[in-house]
Amino acid sequence: MNIKTVLTSLLLGFVVVSIGFMIFKKTSSNSNLAGVGNHNEATLGSADNSPAGPTLIAYYFHSDKRCTTCLTIEEYAHDAIQNRFSNQMASGEIVFEKVNLDDPENKHYIPDFELKSRTLVITRLQDQKPVKWRDLNQVWQLVRDKEAFFEYVQSATEELLNTTI
Repeated sequence: MNIKTVLTSLLLGFVVVSIGFMIFKKTSSNSNLAGVGNHNEATLGSADNSPAGPTLIAYYFHSDKRCTTCLTIEEYAHDAIQNRFSNQMASGEIVFEKVNLDDPENKHYIPDFELKSRTLVITRLQDQKPVKWRDLNQVWQLVRDKEAFFEYVQSATEELLNTTI
């Protein structure tokens, strides 16, 4: 065997292993998010378990094409809210929703929340209607610092949860 054949074989093996790892990581990441809601219904009331409906909805807006960073932001956002507000999530007071902006029925969210990119938006509701919201666009800068990311998401959620309308 010449050096070119050996290097080609090693490179091909590396590519195959890398692709396998990416598939495994995506599959395990998706299974970790099994408890995350995936609601695309037109009415907010369909996402909750209580008659009064949620007080807050954390919308994670994404597209069809999702990179590792996008998936990490979704996972961290859900975990940050779940870790600090598990009772409110269990009661339906806080809901986490994934929304695919590439779906035609979800395009209205772009002007509704003045979206400039894929992001996390925490929305305060009154009578099942958004009355105040905050675009947490800093999640992109904080994704490499999990502790800072969690603090950012949790403090914004706390602030909107305690806002009097």
